[in-house]
Amino acid sequence: MIKIAVVEDEKSILEKIKFLIDKNIKNIKNIEVEYFDYIPKINKERKYDIYLLDIQVGNENSIDLAKKIREYDFNSIIIFITSFNQYVTESYDIGAFHYLVKPINEEKFDKILSKAITKVRDKGKIITIPDKGFASEVNTKDIIYIDMIGGETKVYLLNGNILSSKIGIKKALNILNDDYFIKISKSTVINFRYFKSVDFKAKKIFLKTGEELYPSKREFTRFTDILKILTVEDYNW
Repeated sequence: MIKIAVVEDEKSILEKIKFLIDKNIKNIKNIEVEYFDYIPKINKERKYDIYLLDIQVGNENSIDLAKKIREYDFNSIIIFITSFNQYVTESYDIGAFHYLVKPINEEKFDKILSKAITKVRDKGKIITIPDKGFASEVNTKDIIYIDMIGGETKVYLLNGNILSSKIGIKKALNILNDDYFIKISKSTVINFRYFKSVDFKAKKIFLKTGEELYPSKREFTRFTDILKILTVEDYNW
């Protein structure tokens, strides 16, 4: 789940941002957006992946909020929205991803939000996988594919390691909760980050890491349908 927080106290600007965000995420799963017309209390327990912050909110300044966020979260994306150019230098010192000047340009907003979402998805997230009586922490972006073999769930990692678990494919997908993972058979899930090409005649999928996988007939049809609607920007091939 990608969580987005929008802080903007001008009603007309907030409505425009809502419209633009809805337009951009309507075909994207697992995105949650919260809107605030005040400076909210953000802490380790309540944090977001992407922040769109109006710099001046009433008598308060969201630069201070951004500084607080950076005290415990260096990875979140902060996008400032403002009418005041004097804050540009300070916003980038905080590690802002981008800076939008009012009135908001729709094309620019769309590009920045799309890049921000892609960046969040590409970095993956840390999950815990039960591994033969132990628990292993891995980043979802480091998983190449998952395969069920003889009742065991094998998790193939980018570093060459293989984790063995009893969690099953359905539970593995629930733990992953990551749109990049696509089921190609009852027993196999691939990480689309490593998809390379497909042989339609042989019904075979090639991964960038060298693996060749054979999907089931039903899932192959579904997989090719997915390929038809995806673009380079969607999955950063």
